[in-house]
Amino acid sequence: MLTHSKSLREIKREYQMDQTLQEFLGINCPARSKKPRREGITVVMDTGWPTTFCESMLAVTSLQR
Repeated sequence: MLTHSKSLREIKREYQMDQTLQEFLGINCPARSKKPRREGITVVMDTGWPTTFCESMLAVTSLQR
């Protein structure tokens, strides 16, 4: 039987990142506006989504305006 000398909490702390992903990759994203947003990108769609799913999403969101 294997025994571990470190607790799960200690292991998580050891592998915790000190930087955000944006900082790590060197990406400078513009500041985001407050919700609800009327301008700018609010959703990025995946090219693998089925066409019917995208059509349904667009139909639903157009009704909310």
